[in-house]
Amino acid sequence: MLDGLTRLTPRLEALSSISHLIQGTGHRAPVRQPGTVDRQKLRDAVIALDGTKAGATRREIATVIYGTERVRREWDEPTGRLKAVIKRYVQRG
Repeated sequence: MLDGLTRLTPRLEALSSISHLIQGTGHRAPVRQPGTVDRQKLRDAVIALDGTKAGATRREIATVIYGTERVRREWDEPTGRLKAVIKRYVQRG
């Protein structure tokens, strides 16, 4: 599902260069690369988006991201933390 992400950076840099050529502006350094935590959150947002588009429930999306056991333990906690995290991932996606 996430094949090809490693080839994304060079393509983004190429698109940035083309954009600068079209706009007549100087080429700027690419925006900072996401760190490990950012990368993980972006990955989870993509999974949430993909799951939503496929008709999965938020609980099913959480199961893909966190696993059956964790979702079973935490899904119905009074704080609703896991549900809120998945909701954010869906919105971000």
